[in-house]
Amino acid sequence: MRQLVVLVGMPGSGKTSFHHKKSDWVVVSKDVIRQSMFGRSFEPEFEDAVDRIFAAALIETAESSAEVVCVDDLNLLRKERRSYVELGQLTERETVAVVMPYDPIDELFQLVQFQLEELKKSSPKMRVANFPRDRFDAMLRCYEAVQPEEGFSRIMREEKLPMVSGITKPKITIRRVRTKREEKQNPIPLFAA
Repeated sequence: MRQLVVLVGMPGSGKTSFHHKKSDWVVVSKDVIRQSMFGRSFEPEFEDAVDRIFAAALIETAESSAEVVCVDDLNLLRKERRSYVELGQLTERETVAVVMPYDPIDELFQLVQFQLEELKKSSPKMRVANFPRDRFDAMLRCYEAVQPEEGFSRIMREEKLPMVSGITKPKITIRRVRTKREEKQNPIPLFAA
């Protein structure tokens, strides 16, 4: 049966690393939308657009023939997850929650800071927002654990991530750089006058 896999977890808990191992999955990710379309890691003024693009992409992929569609976002609140369970029912997909570990919390916060620094180095043109500890702690306080009554077909809990000298090494995404020839070409207008 086709599946809708909903990843649940704090920033840095391993959601992206988890789905990178599943090369045949179709993944819809707010982080990818932020970075590839807006050139930012996070900025409140773009979040409405990110949410709309994310929702449209998720509906399209859920209605597709893809065997597994994966939702890569925090999904910390039950009300967020409820909409995915409903989408799974509407598109006749088994809806599975995959809950990522978030302990020890201090190491997880350090990992997020490390990942942001790596993102700055690997994508110097990207605008990478700071992620202060108080914002991280606020997310943790509002996190609602996934419960069976939410309607998921299965709830899977991932094991603690292996730590390497205190920091899990994240997978670095390489961005394509345009050649000089491509930069000189005029873009095709979307709407001709």
